[in-house]
Amino acid sequence: MEFNDTYLKSEQLNRQQLISCWKSSVEFNSDIGPCDEGLALYLPSIEPNSLILEIDVHFNNRKLTRNEFLFQQLELSMSKGLYFWKEKLLYDCSLFIDEDNYNKLCLKLNCRIWNGNKISSLLQKPIEYKDHRKFLPKVYYLQKLEISSHFFSQTQLDSVPIVDFVNTFNEFTTSLFLSQLEFRFPLVFSSTTRQLFRCQESELGPISYALSDSPALIPILISIISNNMIYTSIYQLVNPKKKITKDYPYFKFFLL
Repeated sequence: MEFNDTYLKSEQLNRQQLISCWKSSVEFNSDIGPCDEGLALYLPSIEPNSLILEIDVHFNNRKLTRNEFLFQQLELSMSKGLYFWKEKLLYDCSLFIDEDNYNKLCLKLNCRIWNGNKISSLLQKPIEYKDHRKFLPKVYYLQKLEISSHFFSQTQLDSVPIVDFVNTFNEFTTSLFLSQLEFRFPLVFSSTTRQLFRCQESELGPISYALSDSPALIPILISIISNNMIYTSIYQLVNPKKKITKDYPYFKFFLL
């Protein structure tokens, strides 16, 4: 699944101004049919697999490698910005460079909420129990999030301040999360939705048995949690009853 290209520019009005084009996409464990999209329930890949974030960087139509200063600085700033992934989204993560795959900056994400046993008991077995029923969710696993950045400037690479690249990376990743990832894949990328599920998962079985005398409703209850848009960051930002602190939103994936 590919998202629309995004175009950004830095604040400078001189030769050091950065213009950037961003391409992004996600990959799943299988193709999503047009009839399944409305019933799809998206989860992160679980062990032994991982969800991988891949980033490549281009400057004036030339791809950068890990031996270049800017690439190394971006790797360092990304390593300093793992708080969101670890503490908010509840992933174990490790940063690495995929030299065999065109020098991509990669982040390996292992989910601390979902595992094989939980998916079996909460999704697979209940769906099989009532597999003849309509409107049961179909589970898809996100395997990869790819981001390709293309920077353009009238000056040389070493003349552009590192902070401009870092700010632009944060601007794009924040925009991607707020406008696409949280809405489309809340059980993967929404901090509030993931933590809400973790708090309520023990209640799903008793509710399902109380209403249907079976586990058949558990997948539907999980879909209700996933599809509730009031837990997205955009809703929290526009909600007049929500007190917004100076630290919100906390989407800073790259830190100097």
